[in-house]
Amino acid sequence: MNFSISFFILLMIALLLMYMSVVRLWSFLRLKYVGKKTSGLVVGFGDPSESPFYKNKNTPVIEYSAETQLLNGKPLNYFPNTLSYYSKGRSMIVFYDKTNPEKFVVHQSSEHVIAIITLLAGIGILATAFRMLYFE
Repeated sequence: MNFSISFFILLMIALLLMYMSVVRLWSFLRLKYVGKKTSGLVVGFGDPSESPFYKNKNTPVIEYSAETQLLNGKPLNYFPNTLSYYSKGRSMIVFYDKTNPEKFVVHQSSEHVIAIITLLAGIGILATAFRMLYFE
């Protein structure tokens, strides 16, 4: 009984990590190949779309031009972590959705590495959960 509860907890953690990673990687790859490329600029930190009750001070706000509009927001592939280095005034490559320009990703190597590490961690936790269920 105790193993099945631990199994389900580990299963949920693994699936959540894998889901977060795959969504971010898929968003990047999709927009890189079918989106439109432009340059962006880190104009500040803190997500303007989040509620006033929760403000993440490390979330980069990136400004970019999409066709005739000047937009800003949080990239879809952003992981809240300390490994991603964003500094105010830094220029970046941005890929945005032509049909919905508010959706965009940045070409930042650390974001891809973190997504891959998180995916591998999820796979490792999943393997541990199944090993615990079947072999112990």
